[in-house]
Amino acid sequence: MESGNDGKKIRSDSIIDACNVEINYQSTKNPNLKYKSNILCFGKKVPEVFEIFTSHKDNKEYIAYKDYKLIIFDIYENKKIKELDFKKVFLIKYFINQNNLKEYLLVISDKYYVLEISNNYNIIYQYQDKYPEAGVFTMFFTENTNNGYIIKSDYAGYSGENSSSYTVRTLLFSLNETKIKEIVIYYNYYQAHNDYGITGKDIGPIRHLLVWYNKINNDYYVLQFANGIIIKNIFKDEELYYLHYKAKNGFINNKENDKLKNSYLCILTENSVSIINLYEKKCIKYIKYNFHINFQNIIQWDNKYIITTAAGFVLEKKNYIIIIDLEYNKTITKIEGKHEHEIKFIKKINHPIYGEALLTCEKDGSTIKLWII
Repeated sequence: MESGNDGKKIRSDSIIDACNVEINYQSTKNPNLKYKSNILCFGKKVPEVFEIFTSHKDNKEYIAYKDYKLIIFDIYENKKIKELDFKKVFLIKYFINQNNLKEYLLVISDKYYVLEISNNYNIIYQYQDKYPEAGVFTMFFTENTNNGYIIKSDYAGYSGENSSSYTVRTLLFSLNETKIKEIVIYYNYYQAHNDYGITGKDIGPIRHLLVWYNKINNDYYVLQFANGIIIKNIFKDEELYYLHYKAKNGFINNKENDKLKNSYLCILTENSVSIINLYEKKCIKYIKYNFHINFQNIIQWDNKYIITTAAGFVLEKKNYIIIIDLEYNKTITKIEGKHEHEIKFIKKINHPIYGEALLTCEKDGSTIKLWII
């Protein structure tokens, strides 16, 4: 195990806590996963865009995907339960309001739409943007309220003749009002370098978004994954904080446990897993693989284990499910993924028959596989 790089603080001494954005089940078993079966196969008619989610209401798994319409499909019953008219869909994402357990789908189409699942998938919010397909999106709800927000990060255009000086913008959309707020993260590569010591190479394209909730000062922060991780207060004008990690993906855990005493951010780079203590703003665990592997996805299994997916050598054409023990900082299991293509999606579920289980889905969405303990 090697030690990781700590983040670089930029004009800020704020203590940033994390908001748990995953619904984690308490595990009682070592996740020694075994392949059980294919539970859904699309064959050659692969959906362009899809989202797999577990409904809190009935604890069942559904897939929302774009075909000739937006289809809501019950995976276990193997049947369509809803068809919705959308001409083009660029993104579908599931969210739950932990305050009242209402569930929503964020659908990016010709507009931004929010559908309330328990209200027969009716549209409760829509907004027309000039380029709705551009950018990375997430949605969150503030603590102890029903206030919901959509966050979008994208490239807003060029601010000079040099192509390296284009502007990146982050927009905040409130579901309760029509007001839109622009969150100023940085203006362009040159200004970012002058003001914050960040080079253009450090910034790069935005690939992933998370939201943190600081319980100490009751503030919310957007976390942008680029060639580094940029943290900015959403509702207040504070200086940003920058972590020097080129992360692909990650999750935030805000629940203290025996193995990791503080809230933490767990992130994936190409061949390593890093865990960052958000109170102390430093890396506390760093697991690096010296053999060639390309991590793709990561989830939390419980307080002891995380599960990642990875692609092997290009010519090997294999994919893997890797189970990592956070207590001992090591891989305990490496399982061949049994998918023909790269694994795009993994999700822990409580199966009605098998209990704790894992769903995996290929990059092209053609096959969903079930793995059980």
